[in-house]
Amino acid sequence: MTPSLSKSRFQLGLQCLKRLYLETYHRDLAYPVKAGQQVIFDTGTAVGEFARWRFPGGVLVRASYTIINRLWRKPASSWMTSQCQPSMKPDLLSKRSGPRIDVLSRVGPDAFDLIEVKYSTRVKVEHFTDVVVEVNVVGGSGVPVNRAFLMRLNRDYVYQGGDHDLRELSTLQDVTDTVRSFVKNAASSKLREMWAVLRGE
Repeated sequence: MTPSLSKSRFQLGLQCLKRLYLETYHRDLAYPVKAGQQVIFDTGTAVGEFARWRFPGGVLVRASYTIINRLWRKPASSWMTSQCQPSMKPDLLSKRSGPRIDVLSRVGPDAFDLIEVKYSTRVKVEHFTDVVVEVNVVGGSGVPVNRAFLMRLNRDYVYQGGDHDLRELSTLQDVTDTVRSFVKNAASSKLREMWAVLRGE
């Protein structure tokens, strides 16, 4: 059975198709994660938890992958109600990719903004392609995406004492046009290459 194409695997495929294949089928050949890299992973998780402060009233999805994947296979119309609040970490599943989305924030009766949270003070190329996968899968699941944003740390914030506003610790950057341009001009051909590799020997 052909494996799913996660965000991380999509990034690997953009770097090197051989690496995509090896990381998918022969992960035992990889070097173990070093302590320093694990600290980066853990800090990124903490930043993701902090991001919830930016979206009060949201629903954190804690269910298992099996349960959530079953939920997102249903038509969007079955769960997109007017009472639906921002949802933290939902799993959206298409036939070939199932990334976890950091935040879906309702901005209208039938529209959501997608926010990808990054432990970084600047936007990197791989951040855009992360969002490309998410927008592609979310849209393919029948969920209308209004705008796509990257949420990153605000390096210009200086705490002056007294009451603090957690919203000042991060900044939102609209990347909708860049993401849609990539989806239109490059995503399909890149995906075809990756699936050919994953189905090959």
